[in-house]
Amino acid sequence: MKLRIRGNSIRLRLNQKETEKLNFDGMYEEKTQFPNGSVLSYSLLINDKVPEPTAEFDGKSIRVHIPREAAQKWLRNPDEIGIYSDNQSLKIIIEKDFRCLVPRGEEDLDAYPHPKENKDSC
Repeated sequence: MKLRIRGNSIRLRLNQKETEKLNFDGMYEEKTQFPNGSVLSYSLLINDKVPEPTAEFDGKSIRVHIPREAAQKWLRNPDEIGIYSDNQSLKIIIEKDFRCLVPRGEEDLDAYPHPKENKDSC
């Protein structure tokens, strides 16, 4: 799962295996260990109690919660690219990770086929 933080927005991108695990387990988590031993974890959780995507940060981990109904629609529909929320002070974006139109190698191995792949123009 890729994490991008820019300004006041958080974007998570998941490949096919990661979305399968999210669908099966109800959550997906990644950890990044820094040289000093500190660990940053970030997770995406399917939550029955939230009406829209929300996020929390406790100094060590970022947890993004998405409503079950939105998660199921996104996970089951190949044409559903993402779940988006900008109704709060923090913009939250959860997307399927598509292959690049210009191959990047190993990073794209389990990415979703790009919707514009094999078309005349981008």
